Amino acid sequence: MSTGPFLRCPARLPAFALICLLPVIEAAAAETRDANRPAEQPQALSLSLDTFVRSVLINHPELEVAEPSAQRPAAEGSRTSRLGPLPEIVVWSAPTAGGDVTKLRERVNSVLYQAIEAYWEQVRRLEEVKLRERALTEAQATARNAQGQSDEQAGDVPVRTAETALAEARIALHRTQLDADAGADRLKLLMNDEALPVETETKLVLTEDASEPPRSDDLDLDGGIHTALRNRLAGREDRRDRAARRRYEAIVFELKAALRQAADARVMLLLAKDRQTAAQKALEAADRIEETRKPTGTAHLLARLGSHEAFADAERQLATAKVDYQIALAAWYRATGELNDNWRIGVEVRP
Repeated sequence: MSTGPFLRCPARLPAFALICLLPVIEAAAAETRDANRPAEQPQALSLSLDTFVRSVLINHPELEVAEPSAQRPAAEGSRTSRLGPLPEIVVWSAPTAGGDVTKLRERVNSVLYQAIEAYWEQVRRLEEVKLRERALTEAQATARNAQGQSDEQAGDVPVRTAETALAEARIALHRTQLDADAGADRLKLLMNDEALPVETETKLVLTEDASEPPRSDDLDLDGGIHTALRNRLAGREDRRDRAARRRYEAIVFELKAALRQAADARVMLLLAKDRQTAAQKALEAADRIEETRKPTGTAHLLARLGSHEAFADAERQLATAKVDYQIALAAWYRATGELNDNWRIGVEVRP
């Protein structure tokens, strides 16, 4: 039964009818309040690379982590957080469990690399989300402006082109956001923290940024082999033994692959910087033309949109190159067996 006329003219109703309608009126008012109330945003958690990596290690189901039996000074080149040197933690195993320092160190190095790689990949995804959002804003502005300008020679082709670019920008942002959501779930899975299960909608705000300049390291193959032999073979590289020679050759192979990966990432980073600089200059030139000449019609709008798209693509490539370089450095330190020392992770066999 419709109550519209009665709600508009309550004076026509007897008192008991108004009383009966009070629940309906209150329910309608509650629905209006709920509709106007802003949607609750998911909680956000600031997550640094240091915190994430150590959380992955501490909560790893196959590793035992404890306080060090004796606090050792930080090794040269070890990682320093914003609050100072990272405190040492120890991963240990018992001899009865087949504990071997060299094998345990290898295992911890692999876990550390997996965590570092996953974190930086998520940095890349979040950076791409920001760039896609910026591209969508520019495409929306271009589509609006194209609708308001006429071009008799071109007809409605520029308008349709702008609308197509807008649709593509929305699709790209949607897919990028889904990718970032999946990446956040992967970080939660690796952290294995009962206070932050995968099912939660808590937003992870990463403190590392792809816009930060990566570290610059001089990587040396001979020095890397010497360090790897000390860390991964405990200095015992008797290559007369077939198995030992095989382990040695595998380590050298991994070091050379990591060195090539780092060199390639460095070159791509420099090229991406050059491309981003060129795209930025082209965009600035397009902006100057619009400011000084005040062009009319839709052709200049599409040209400006193209400049913005080229610049956004160059920025995405630069962010990817920076992340790739960070991952390549981690791969090198995994190959040399230095990730443990860099993150102040001790490895012990305890009785």
